[in-house]
Amino acid sequence: MRVKDRVIQYIHEEKDYRGYVMDKGWAHSMAHIADVIDELGSSALLSADDKFELLEAIRTIICRKNVVYFNLEDERLTSAAVTILRNESFALDQIEAWLREFNSWDKSRIWNEEYLIISNVKNFLASFYFRLSRYDELSVYADMTKETLQGMMLEYI
Repeated sequence: MRVKDRVIQYIHEEKDYRGYVMDKGWAHSMAHIADVIDELGSSALLSADDKFELLEAIRTIICRKNVVYFNLEDERLTSAAVTILRNESFALDQIEAWLREFNSWDKSRIWNEEYLIISNVKNFLASFYFRLSRYDELSVYADMTKETLQGMMLEYI
């Protein structure tokens, strides 16, 4: 099994999403896995398909209803996603579809659950937009991210 596949498997199997644990220290599994994805995202040994699977894995991490990330996991995941986009070319419609999927979770209208995922997605997409905006070559992705975020938030504000 390749490292990329093990990382994705780990993401699906991990159950402890806590960041800092009082009296124990840092657990921070999702931030650490974001750092691994960041490294893999710049690897010339991975194909575009492999790197897109890593983008999908980032979306899986963000789109969870059982946790709000508040120890800057969204920033670490943003770094990984930007690294992937800076090191690989994707069709615009592929990235547009990936972004749309951030707003495609099973909406239960159980608001204490919904607000968790809404917060995660909003924070990630906002960070992603501002980070992409730093790079002229990624401005089209920044525009798509901004449109996705604005469209999503229209449902809630």
